[in-house]
Amino acid sequence: LVVLHGSFASVPPFLPLLDRLKENYHAFAIELPGWGISDDIDFAGCSAEECTTIYVEMLREFLGGVVTRSNQSLETKVRVIAHSFSGFIAVHFTSNYPEHVRSLALLNCAGIFPTLGETGSYWATLFKTALHKRFFLSMRWFLLPFIFSVSRKPLLRFSLMLHCTPFSASHLLPKYIYWNLSQTYWRVPCIEELSKLEVPTTLIYGSTDDLMPLHQGCAISKLSAGLIRCYAVKGAGHAPHAQLETFIKQFHRADKQMDGIPSKIGSLRDGALRLMERKQDFTSLFNGKRTGFVILSLYEVFLGEKCSIEELEKLAL
Repeated sequence: LVVLHGSFASVPPFLPLLDRLKENYHAFAIELPGWGISDDIDFAGCSAEECTTIYVEMLREFLGGVVTRSNQSLETKVRVIAHSFSGFIAVHFTSNYPEHVRSLALLNCAGIFPTLGETGSYWATLFKTALHKRFFLSMRWFLLPFIFSVSRKPLLRFSLMLHCTPFSASHLLPKYIYWNLSQTYWRVPCIEELSKLEVPTTLIYGSTDDLMPLHQGCAISKLSAGLIRCYAVKGAGHAPHAQLETFIKQFHRADKQMDGIPSKIGSLRDGALRLMERKQDFTSLFNGKRTGFVILSLYEVFLGEKCSIEELEKLAL
């Protein structure tokens, strides 16, 4: 089993999850290039599609090494748990190399739809301007000695180092997210690739996340007639794995039900094609209420029928 962290993140927040998963799985976590203490990577001049290819090929190379070091057959397939932006990468990886993936669990996956959620425009502004990194960079020499002297918590220190280090990967998301003063949207949604996967797939969302909200997964589950299941971790936000006990329970539940589930579904494929034809119509705005209407319009096109957010979220398991 391989765990992939999201953007502006790293492996340490997943260590409690790995400790629990290793009871039942041979578990690994990858610290992606450009994040944490992994080597930096130069994305200058790369398009979003090229950046995706870099990560997909890196992941293929890593998995080959894991299988070899584990003395497993080269035909060995792995379970993949991918959070946020890495979910987007994992969809593309699985689409290109299904022979390497036994099952796919996407946690609050980014980039499935063009809209970013009701508050997506504000988050996109943070990603575009990297204000949090600018703050830490300007204050790092004042903050770090103080924090290190009063705290011995390694996760806190690691988090500060992550935000104080100007990795080029911090400029990665603006390649994927279109942003101006009136609207934002994900440039290259992966719903079409997701609709063509032939690998058992499940979606797990924190129920309170308003960046990659639960109703996105519920809409996919509805159009797939429940073959792609959507699970909710109640009370969790964008990091459902942070509520460890509830997440573990939902993941084990999902993992047992994923085996043997076909994921290639005609109705989902049709909905993805309808959506992609009009993807630039569905943008996040600096007005949550208006963005809500845009999202409902997106679901009407995607599902082929009108459906409220409340109706969709009732489908979560």
